[in-house]
Amino acid sequence: MKHTISKNCLILSILVAFVLISPAAIASNIINYRIVSAKSWELIIDVNYSYSGNFGSNVYVGVKAAKDGKDLRYFGFRPKKVTGRTGTARITLLTTGSSPASFTSNQLAFILYTSDIVFLKEYFPYKKVWSKRTYEQRTNSTENNSESSSSRAVTNPEYKFHKKGRLVIPQTHLFDLDSGRKTQVGADIWFRAETARLRYLTPRNGAKIALLGQLRGMPSLAQCKASNLSNNRILINAIPKNSWVAVKTNQGRYSAFKVLKTVGPSPGKLYIYFYTWER
Repeated sequence: MKHTISKNCLILSILVAFVLISPAAIASNIINYRIVSAKSWELIIDVNYSYSGNFGSNVYVGVKAAKDGKDLRYFGFRPKKVTGRTGTARITLLTTGSSPASFTSNQLAFILYTSDIVFLKEYFPYKKVWSKRTYEQRTNSTENNSESSSSRAVTNPEYKFHKKGRLVIPQTHLFDLDSGRKTQVGADIWFRAETARLRYLTPRNGAKIALLGQLRGMPSLAQCKASNLSNNRILINAIPKNSWVAVKTNQGRYSAFKVLKTVGPSPGKLYIYFYTWER
């Protein structure tokens, strides 16, 4: 009998360990980006990503320019291979010789893909006026341009953040988006549970929130400011995976967070990635 119990305990321990290290524990996601250099015909971009591992080892990060959710076709990029479960890839996006002399985009579309499938695409706001690459520019992509020097980092004003990062909030806990941590003091939002089924995100200490829903990419600062922010609580069941929530924190900053997983049965956990803009 002792041997049977010990064997069952061993099997259970192995199963628990497998669940804890399973690739599904980390979702594939484009977390954020940073413009390293910008020219009228070229962007060099650092992309922070996470990868679940579900599509094997030959997975790549790419980027396209887009306008109003539609990818533009006048570009090529130099992809980078995913090298771990989380990481940063530096990608160069270039206009082609067949592009118009001048045109605009208002988004960047980041992708994770294999040779068979694009399994993730995320749109982020980024406005830019592009120009067609000349022959000299095609043969010398390091040449300086009047828009920006490649030796100087250029940051989109939309991405001047006070804090950003990943949080896991257990049910009944509170969290603060100014400090980027779980806390009982000065928190912005309470993951409140009235019953096992009635669970809410409840703003605290003068913070305001608004459900933006499932967007093509990260909301802009302007979208958050224009959202219907209030001190009304939001039912957890109304916030599915990949939904965005806009926040005005109790210190007056605007913030947005993405729900990375569907909140499980009570007692559940809220998995988010948040961005809090500078004032």
